Amino acid sequence: MEVDAEPRADEIRNALSIMTTQRTFPYVFVHGRFYANSYAVQKGMKNGSFFELIDDERDKQNWLIEKEDYAEKIKKRKKDKEASRRKKLDRIKKKIADSGMGDLKI
Repeated sequence: MEVDAEPRADEIRNALSIMTTQRTFPYVFVHGRFYANSYAVQKGMKNGSFFELIDDERDKQNWLIEKEDYAEKIKKRKKDKEASRRKKLDRIKKKIADSGMGDLKI
């Protein structure tokens, strides 16, 4: 979130400061909880503790569910598109047949 771009930026800054006892940006939250500032994130990335926190089983399960949902949406979209193409082709074939040019092969 770009706090400076928010209409209530001062209120947000004050609330973050009270919640975290930190006065400087950025404020890094993981799973809805305050983690640290950018210095602590960099340190956690070096020693691996930050990645352990964000790579928990709950995240993996959510990611898999979202991936499966997305794959289903793509399948449905492809199926719908193919059905639409078939209908269009059938309409063209019918027009050709109705026009007396039924000898044409498509």
